Amino acid sequence: MARFFQRRGVRLLRITFRWLRIAFWFALFLAVAAVAYLHLIGLPDFLKRPLLTHLRSHGFEAQFSNVRLGWGPSLIIDNAAFRRAHQPLSPRLSAAQTELAVDLRALVQSRIELKSLRVADAQLQVPVSATNGDVLSLNQVRLGLAFSSNDFLRLHDCEASFRGIEIQLNGEASHFRDLRNWKFPSRGGVGKTNQSFQSRLRQISQTLDKIHFTGTPVLDLDLTADGRDMNSLRGKLQFTTVGAQSPWGEVTKLQVIAACAHAFKPGSDPFLQVRLTADALDSHWARSRAISLITSLSATANSNLEGVVRLDVARPTATLSTNTFHSASVSCNGSITLASTNFTPVSVNGKLRAIRPESPWGTAREVSLSVRAARAPDPPSSDTTWGPWARFGPYLLNWQTDVANVVSPKLRLDHLVSSGHWRGPKVVIENLQAKLYGGQLQADGVLDVTSREANCHASSDFNPHEISQLLTPAAQHWMSQYDWTTPPKVVAAMRLVLPPWSNRPPDWRTNLKSSLEIAGDFTVGPASFRNVWATSAQSHFTYTNRVWDLPRLHAVRSDGDVYLDYTGSDETHDFHFLVDSRLDPKDSVPLLPPLRQKVLDDLAFPTSPNIHAEVWGRWHASERIGFTATLLATNFTARGERVNGLNAYVEYTNKILRVHDLRVSKDKGHLTIPFVEADFDSKKVTMTNAASTLDPNILPRVLGPKTPKFLTVIHFDIPPSVSASGSFSMRDPLATDLHFFVRGQQFHWSNILADRIDGGVDWQARTVVITNIEANLYKTGTFVGWMVFDYVPKHGSDFRTTFTATDIDLSSLVKGFTAKTNRLEGMLDGNLTLAGPSTTNHQTWQGRGRIHVHDAMLWDIKIFGLLSPVLNAISPGAGNSRARAATATFIITNSGVSTDDFEIRSSGFRLGYRGTVDMNRVIDARVEADLLRDTPLFGPLLSAALIPLSKLFEYRISGTLHNPVMEPLYLPKFIMLLLRPFHTLKSLSNPPSSLSPTPPLTAPKDGK
Repeated sequence: MARFFQRRGVRLLRITFRWLRIAFWFALFLAVAAVAYLHLIGLPDFLKRPLLTHLRSHGFEAQFSNVRLGWGPSLIIDNAAFRRAHQPLSPRLSAAQTELAVDLRALVQSRIELKSLRVADAQLQVPVSATNGDVLSLNQVRLGLAFSSNDFLRLHDCEASFRGIEIQLNGEASHFRDLRNWKFPSRGGVGKTNQSFQSRLRQISQTLDKIHFTGTPVLDLDLTADGRDMNSLRGKLQFTTVGAQSPWGEVTKLQVIAACAHAFKPGSDPFLQVRLTADALDSHWARSRAISLITSLSATANSNLEGVVRLDVARPTATLSTNTFHSASVSCNGSITLASTNFTPVSVNGKLRAIRPESPWGTAREVSLSVRAARAPDPPSSDTTWGPWARFGPYLLNWQTDVANVVSPKLRLDHLVSSGHWRGPKVVIENLQAKLYGGQLQADGVLDVTSREANCHASSDFNPHEISQLLTPAAQHWMSQYDWTTPPKVVAAMRLVLPPWSNRPPDWRTNLKSSLEIAGDFTVGPASFRNVWATSAQSHFTYTNRVWDLPRLHAVRSDGDVYLDYTGSDETHDFHFLVDSRLDPKDSVPLLPPLRQKVLDDLAFPTSPNIHAEVWGRWHASERIGFTATLLATNFTARGERVNGLNAYVEYTNKILRVHDLRVSKDKGHLTIPFVEADFDSKKVTMTNAASTLDPNILPRVLGPKTPKFLTVIHFDIPPSVSASGSFSMRDPLATDLHFFVRGQQFHWSNILADRIDGGVDWQARTVVITNIEANLYKTGTFVGWMVFDYVPKHGSDFRTTFTATDIDLSSLVKGFTAKTNRLEGMLDGNLTLAGPSTTNHQTWQGRGRIHVHDAMLWDIKIFGLLSPVLNAISPGAGNSRARAATATFIITNSGVSTDDFEIRSSGFRLGYRGTVDMNRVIDARVEADLLRDTPLFGPLLSAALIPLSKLFEYRISGTLHNPVMEPLYLPKFIMLLLRPFHTLKSLSNPPSSLSPTPPLTAPKDGK
């Protein structure tokens, strides 16, 4: 065996093997030492340069302090920094340690090919500003990239922390080497894009500084892409946080899920979908619960962007200024199309729906608004006159509203639907229908933005009283005067020119009112104005230039109808009425003040009168009111008196009332007054040529307790003819100047009867003169005279009168005073002058007079008949003989009538009376018989011879006119017993009782 090993060939083989083993172990040592060197010390520069070149070829620039060889094989880079090549403001990734796994076979061939990249304890900085070095930083970055041989990149275990947000990123990319060729669309070049991007980043940075999260928010992001196709980029994002606080509000349990695909060349499918949910959102001006927002973006056929939005919010509350709005829920569904070039809206289509919304102005059960808008193919050119409408000029808009159960302090709506559209420059409201207060409102309208002219047509049948709170106080007062059983039906058209949309002039409100024009018709069933009811009413109405016009308003009642024309100005408050009425004037009682109501209460119209009136004036200015009226009434009753007819023409202006051609007929009498004028300022009334044949006896029945006393004591069996003219003042009695003339038949005044009487009355100031009194009375008698009444303030009135009577039938005169038959005969002539105060105290009356009776039988008068027995005893039949004459003059003074020359002449004797009769009809007189005084030729001589005998026939008369007592002055009483045997026996059997005073004569009070 030893020899074998000593052989030369074997020994050479052993030496060779030994050196080979030594070389192997040395090579192994060198390899281990190199690997150890590369792992512990780092790669030499000649190996670093290919690595940097390789990273730069992938679009990255890298800087590092050392590169070591790791196991795998891999390269471990210490303190490395990576950024996009040729982009100074691109994000910068710095890491404490980066491990790059390389392909061993490529490495053997002196090539470096990455299999994976792992970054630990890194920081990603996104530059915000190139001047001050502001950056957005992602801290605690951990990143894993795996590169496969088929050019496939996988991003895994990527985590980071950004301002307290935990970020997790995963993704995959095929043909990732081609990612460097991606060019993102930009507007205005790279520079401008970077500036815009930096501006947005600064805004994001400033905004994020104000947001504080509760707990640790989590952001998950998954990305996939094909480097050869930018449109293959897909991403999914999910952000979750317990809560967040910011200056704008707070959010609770916020979750955002977003997905993006085909962003650069989108098809019909959405390329971006976002879903946002939150339990609560509170801000200074709004708060809500259970928020859900779903939105998606897709591309249309012409590359525009279309967004679809669905928003659901529970219990939202919003505060605008001092007003707060609530709702049980709000939902919004719609879509919007944006132009791909400038992202301006192309079309909008959506619906907003609120359940049980509440506001300071009211609540509703449900409110919905649907809107469709699109850019007009040929939009009109707008100008500055459009104001805020100019922003809608390029669009075509359509909308629909639906509101249910609106309740507000001033309005209640059961249901409201409407639709409209905008076609610049016109806004059109179509088919507005509202159900309210048991009725409906239908309307449509057009607004021309250029001319600012609005036109509207509307019809309604609801109760306007229910919306009176919406009116001005003056309109509310006007509306409150109306009432109805069934609400009126109104059809109207309105035109209005609105003020300029901007730079409104100071008087725009006045111009607005002046431009308003309204025209329409209304009909109403049973209705009332200030409690004056009508069965129906209808009219056309217009309003233009601030003037209302109601031509031929027709109101109907069961007792007649009325036509009324009305014109009134809102600016000047002037009004004008034209009335044709066939209604009972008592229907207007509620319209009158209480005092005038009492006047109509005394009237009754079985047949409604015809009234044509014209009234004009100014509201709240009584001095400007005027009217004219023509009245025609038949067969009506005034204070229980039936009137056959009345017609007159009345005018009132400047507080002066004038009545023309007043005609009143009752029974067979008539009253005509051509002209009456009443001045309400001076309280003066003037009338001209009034003539009446009415029965004056109706005046006490009509006037009642207010009847002048003289009317209660005078009476005409046949209505007299009365004419009057003059004037009087209810304020100044000194301004009275009235003149009457009365002519009548069958006149009665107290116990005075006249077959005919004429007379005039002149009443001037405080003096009343009754003049030219002429009367035929008591068959053949005549009576003429006058009376004057003067009123003296604080002293009452005085009267003066003088009258003369001729050929008065004595028997008729006494019968008229006593109402008893008598056997008197004779004719009476006389005159009387009397003066005194017009009171019942006759003791102050003064007067004188004369009386003459001829061819008379006077013995039926008691004071004359007392001497009949004595005269008959002397000469049978003398006491019942006819007196040729009886004359006397008398005076009235000191409460009595006295005479010294009362003388009765008869054949064979004369009777002379002297004495007094006071106002109580008590007599104190003496009578003396002058026998044979009227004997032809020898009468004076015989009378002188029989003077002693005449003394025996001188008597004293006492007692009263109704029961006179006669006692002889010189004749013994027993002779009288013989001369009057029957009277003596009667007095013995019936002794006289005590005398009762007879009521005094009365005179008209106040001379009436």
